[in-house]
Amino acid sequence: MSWFKNLFSKRVSVYISTNQDDYFRVANKLQSEGISFRTKTPFNPNPPTGMGYSSRDTQITYYEIYVKPDDEYRAVKVIHEKE
Repeated sequence: MSWFKNLFSKRVSVYISTNQDDYFRVANKLQSEGISFRTKTPFNPNPPTGMGYSSRDTQITYYEIYVKPDDEYRAVKVIHEKE
């Protein structure tokens, strides 16, 4: 198992977003509550090109936040609290 898979295999996904502002809002909420988290942002170095495609169309970044299983309930509660 690669080190990357090992890092995330002991954590659960609690939030996914394609919007950077939303990601930072959620990350700040978790951090202010002292909840440790990791973020995975996939990178595709070879986006498809050709007829009808531009690099701008195919490069969508998404942010996936992972927490320890013991923190999952608290993290989800914090994420969905009204500000």
